[in-house]
Amino acid sequence: MKEAVKSVNGTPKVSLTPSVRVEPSHRWVRVKFNDEFVADSRRAIYVWAAGHMVTYYFPEEDVRTDLLRASRQGSNGKQYYDLTVGDETAPAVAWDYPSPTPDLEPLRGYITLKWNKMDHWYEEEEEIFVHPRDPHHRVDTIPSSRHIRVEIDGVTVAETRRPYLLFETGLPVRYYIPQEDIRMELLEPSRAHTLC
Repeated sequence: MKEAVKSVNGTPKVSLTPSVRVEPSHRWVRVKFNDEFVADSRRAIYVWAAGHMVTYYFPEEDVRTDLLRASRQGSNGKQYYDLTVGDETAPAVAWDYPSPTPDLEPLRGYITLKWNKMDHWYEEEEEIFVHPRDPHHRVDTIPSSRHIRVEIDGVTVAETRRPYLLFETGLPVRYYIPQEDIRMELLEPSRAHTLC
């Protein structure tokens, strides 16, 4: 993959390397830990690393680096930091690349925070969960009149002509059926859950 880096007010416009893709985010992004904003930026970047969900990286100046303490070294020039706010410390939850390998050079000067170890993430005034919304990944839920029938071992468990269809980039269509059209007496609660 070729590398193409352009800058807009010091923020990379696009960077492509074999292992990382970087694009600017135009959203105001803030991160809270132990009731304190530890990152507050209108210059965050989206980062897609091979095998990982999209995440935010922040310019160092937009992160409370006074709350970080270097902890351990990782691979590819990665430096981990412990985060301490008040009496709460989260070990190795922030990292940057002060001496990055060539393919990670676009991340020099940026810091990220481990998503699930922070208390709250905000895009503008809306709290977001699990990971940033990927600007190249669509999720559309549309009402439909398709005839959907769910059968297990010859028993009809659900049947409807008013499902909602969930279309998501790169995934098969998923069908959401009104509870009134499901034989709920055949189901029992599960302890499984999703963070989507």
